[in-house]
Amino acid sequence: MSIMTTTQNGVLDAEWSIGQVIAHLPVAAFSILELDLKTEEHTFGPMMLRLLRIQPTMQRLKVVLARNKVRVPCPVNCPCEHPINWRSEDVSLANLEVVEIHGLQGEDDEVDFLKIILRCATVLQRLTMTISDGVSPSNNGYEKICSIMKEYPDVECHMMASGSEGILYP
Repeated sequence: MSIMTTTQNGVLDAEWSIGQVIAHLPVAAFSILELDLKTEEHTFGPMMLRLLRIQPTMQRLKVVLARNKVRVPCPVNCPCEHPINWRSEDVSLANLEVVEIHGLQGEDDEVDFLKIILRCATVLQRLTMTISDGVSPSNNGYEKICSIMKEYPDVECHMMASGSEGILYP
């Protein structure tokens, strides 16, 4: 199944759009969710948290991020950053066992989203991440991601370079 939604200014009204789309799906609950997100310069964390709250029984999550190579900061008070305190929020992920995230660039919002997943997914077994082209192990975001993964030794964490089968971490 493919769901596409856009707005005139490029910012998804996640509260309405995602919630309404899921409410009209032919199934009430699903255990696997795969998303291809083209976020442009926008933060994706708040929208993902809303989505995860709608489907708290999810067991597997796969996110493919398509972002601009050069990030332009969102305008002040951009809707993508709401709620402002999203980075410190918790979400019930009691069934989430496997997470794949492709296209990471080591941006702060990506790192913060990983922290939320690792903190809230109490039965998480495996986290696999693919880093975008051009992100090197000397990148500050890359180092932050590695540091976070070390805090969760019970989770099998792997980080790979885009287009490569070689594992960068552990």
